[in-house]
Amino acid sequence: MNNTKKPMIQINTNKLKNYIVLSIEDNGPGFSADILKKAFEPYVTTKSHGTGLGLAIVKKIIEVSNVDLNIKEINPYSFELPIAPHISFKSNEIDINLIKKYLRSFENKMDYLFIEGVGGYAVPLTKTFTTADLVENLDIPVILVVGMKLGCINHTLLTVESILNKKQKLCGWVANRIDGDMQAYEENFFFLKEKIKAPCLGEVPYFKDFDPYKASKFFDINKLNDKAY
Repeated sequence: MNNTKKPMIQINTNKLKNYIVLSIEDNGPGFSADILKKAFEPYVTTKSHGTGLGLAIVKKIIEVSNVDLNIKEINPYSFELPIAPHISFKSNEIDINLIKKYLRSFENKMDYLFIEGVGGYAVPLTKTFTTADLVENLDIPVILVVGMKLGCINHTLLTVESILNKKQKLCGWVANRIDGDMQAYEENFFFLKEKIKAPCLGEVPYFKDFDPYKASKFFDINKLNDKAY
């Protein structure tokens, strides 16, 4: 009689305030480290400065892109918690030149290169360098994504004012409805549309279950041009 156990793993999750802790137990025979790495590394990381499930988003970006990319190129830094980089990565200084190196390497590969800001226009990447500084350093235009909720008018107009005061290029903005129950949504939207001279590139409705493919139908990148506002 063969009493040899078949390899089996048990996955336990513990949802904390800002992230999910995943632990793996095996029944004895187990799986090799290489197999586990191939299975889980595209989605999670156990490194000290990992992002939990954040790498799954990066992997999806690579899948939908028609350009040959790798995770290190488009995501050279990962953080454990969704907080400002200069706080989350406090034990090590972020190398801005490394970020610039990867961004510049993409310019000749793509018709459009979209760089997602981390947390907002004024968020510090280091103690002395912000996302706004990176925009200025790379001399790239800004697309402002407005989270449509209570307080968005004040937040948006202050950000637009900051962009223009820095003599940077605002080439468009997007209304992202993150609050499905927002009162006076239309009034807020049309007020911003009137106040912001740059074109509105899209009005993304509230999605209970977000689908990037559905959301993409609400954008019109043909409105993008070289004019600075």
